[in-house]
Formats: sequence, structure tokens, C-alpha cells
Amino acid sequence: MVRTASGVIAGFFAWAIAWFGGEKILSAIWPEGYGAHQLAFQAAIENGGQFTADTTLLLVHIVLASIVSLMAGFLAALIAGENKRAPLVLGFLLLAFGVLKAVMSWPYVPIWYHVIFTALLIPMTILGGKLRARTEVHHAGRHQDTGGSERRASLGGRRKGGGRGCRLGSGRARSINR
Repeated sequence: MVRTASGVIAGFFAWAIAWFGGEKILSAIWPEGYGAHQLAFQAAIENGGQFTADTTLLLVHIVLASIVSLMAGFLAALIAGENKRAPLVLGFLLLAFGVLKAVMSWPYVPIWYHVIFTALLIPMTILGGKLRARTEVHHAGRHQDTGGSERRASLGGRRKGGGRGCRLGSGRARSINR
């Protein structure tokens, strides 16, 4: 439970940092396009002024949100040590904040953007968790013992439990033949 909560919290903060960091990087790289668009949007939100959304930049936002949600879901699953619950809870948390963002920006951005942006948050976060599980299986497959020789060697040449059909009792192994 603590690991799941830690994964969700870390995923949420990672999402926020990556989102705002991505916006800052895009504004620095493309100041006359993305940067100017963001400044005009922020001014419209703060002052209630006019704003015309650029479709290309809204699509960039959707791609950025998808990538950041994928990474956050991966991180949540990594920290939680499981790939289902933490990314799902994180996805719902991000959805709650996505709806809040949609409410704040509703008059300034077309409805298709709100629908796509919020609809992708949960699936992309879950996909990030699944990618974590996939990389875990991939790495486990590389280190998997195919013949069992290392396991037997580590157990002193015998399988754990004394072998098949063996019961421990009174300090020594007794064979059970069925």
C-alpha cells in the first residue's frame, strides 16, 4: 500500500515536472510559435481576454501529454513494484486535474481538444505501467535459469524441499510414495 501510494505521488510529481518542463523547453526552442501561444493563452486565462487557439499547437500539447503520461505511468509502476493499481490510480488523479484544466480553459480551446486531452490521460498512464511490466519480463527472461543448474547448485545440489514427494518430519526427510 505504501509503495503504491509512493508510486502514485512520484508519478504525479514527475508528470507535473515533465509537463511544465516540456512547455518551457518548447517555448525556448520555438518562442515565436509555441512561446507566444502560451503567453497569449495565459494572459487570456488571467485577464479574461480573447484567445484564438492554434490547432497545430494543441496537437503538440496532446502529444506532450501522451508522452508525459506514459512516462509517469512507467515511473508509478516502477516505484510501486506492480503495474496495475498505481498507474490506474495515477491516471484517475491526472484525469481529475485534466478536467480542472478543461474547466478553466473551456471558453478558449475547442471541445475536441478537451475531449482528446482528458480521454488519453488514463490509457496512456496505464500503457506506461504495462511497458514497465514488459521491460521487467524482458529483463527477467535474460537472466532466467533454463536448466535449473544454478538453482540446484545454490541449494547444495538438491531442490528446495528435499525433492519431489518428500515430507519433512522429526528433523529428517521421509519419502512419500503415492
